[in-house]
Amino acid sequence: MATMKAIRQATFGPPDVLTLDELPLPQPQPEMVLIRVHAASINRFDILSRQGNFPDMPLPRIVGMDCSGYVAEYNGARTDLPVGQPVVVLGTSLGNGGPGG
Repeated sequence: MATMKAIRQATFGPPDVLTLDELPLPQPQPEMVLIRVHAASINRFDILSRQGNFPDMPLPRIVGMDCSGYVAEYNGARTDLPVGQPVVVLGTSLGNGGPGG
């Protein structure tokens, strides 16, 4: 089984609630792209959500709403993002209830 490393938040609190975990590599849902992330950011939203300012945030969550990397796989008929295409994601939902970078 292929795996990935991710920084996750399981509870609200100080920075030490973040852990480095080994997780199964996600399978892209229809019409979604899987990105091999080379860099991810921790931005203000990540800090505020870690502190508990969004108590309805589903936990655990992978932090990092913004990331860059390369298209690793896609599931569907996408032709505009071929495998190997460099991409930058400036997330509005990435990490906000969904997986982060």
